[in-house]
Amino acid sequence: MICAPGQSPHQQSVASPAPLSALLSLAFGNFVIGSGALAFIGMLDTVAVDLHVTPAAAGQIAGVFSLGICISGPILSALTSRSERRHVLTASLVLFGVGHVAAALAPGYWSLLAIRVLTAFAGTLFTPQAAATASLLVAGERRASTMAFVFLGWSLAAVMGLPLGAWLAVQLSWRAAMWIIAGLSLAAAALVSWRVPRGLFVGSIDAAAWRELTRHPALLRVVSVTAIHASGQFVLFSYLVVAYREALGASPNLIAILLGVSGVAGFSGNVFAGRIGDRVGPPVVIFGAIALMLGAFVVWLGLFAAGPGPLGVSLAVLAALLWGSGNFSANSMQQVRLVNLAPALSSVSVALNTSAIYLGQFIGAGLGGLVLSHAFTQPATRALPWIGLPIFVIALWVSASAQRRVEQTR
Repeated sequence: MICAPGQSPHQQSVASPAPLSALLSLAFGNFVIGSGALAFIGMLDTVAVDLHVTPAAAGQIAGVFSLGICISGPILSALTSRSERRHVLTASLVLFGVGHVAAALAPGYWSLLAIRVLTAFAGTLFTPQAAATASLLVAGERRASTMAFVFLGWSLAAVMGLPLGAWLAVQLSWRAAMWIIAGLSLAAAALVSWRVPRGLFVGSIDAAAWRELTRHPALLRVVSVTAIHASGQFVLFSYLVVAYREALGASPNLIAILLGVSGVAGFSGNVFAGRIGDRVGPPVVIFGAIALMLGAFVVWLGLFAAGPGPLGVSLAVLAALLWGSGNFSANSMQQVRLVNLAPALSSVSVALNTSAIYLGQFIGAGLGGLVLSHAFTQPATRALPWIGLPIFVIALWVSASAQRRVEQTR
């Protein structure tokens, strides 16, 4: 057994270089999990019509899905911490697929809501454990680029899964999209089981690990950055299809194109972040990524002012580029930041960080739904960027504060 620096004897790694096929299987699994989480946002209108509910109510299904992942993530990570990573990752994908089969067959709104919560429990383990597994496969100096590579699956979900889900929901039905995600989940499970090496274990997550995490001078501050900036994002992003329609009078095809633009930007931004993260450090990349997302919301204010037409579409493309470039690079570099701060606590901190992403999505979707329900402005989505802007400013301040705390304790 070979242990990396800072690992306990239970954290087993394998010799570098990591098998490319193993990393590809983890990235593909993240693509499936990301598609399952993000595609629903693109289907908001068709789900609302099919289930005879408002878009705000349909958006709460995505919010509750996020809350399920947020709550169950640390708990399930602790319960499975002694299990071999290959088994945990495979089981997560299989159950995620079963959940999407059940969603495709759901008879109504409340049954779909309950199924999405249970599906969240199934998918909650994969992304943090894929990151932890990737960190076991490489030396410390390659950690940022490797973890960013694995997280590219989530970025690719934004490139393909989100716009394709929106397109399929219109052309076929949202239920057909659920069936496709179910099939991809089972394919990803087979690939992970085949290519991820045997005998990989992370440190045991017990009460002592949680106590150590809470006593760390900066870990919880860093995790809070994730929750805060995700809250700002999902105020608008949870209702992006509605916002495009109200601001631009956008057709389903234009909406799919705009979602694809943000996804391509996210993929490119994540690649760039992985390349420079090892050199300039994750905190610098994260600060820049949040600043880009803040800029996207400023552009959204201009987009609503411009309205339908070439200027409005051009501003929508710019906003999609800025938001996509910042979003996924921030998430992947936050994982690297936490692992670098405390390698021995990575299995705990990365799981908690994933929960923070989904907590932010739940809070953001809830705030956005509240705004849409009360229609403070016309159109109602015009108010959403105003809600998100101060949240991003807070995220920037907390991120800088956390880094100052780290430097003071060195």
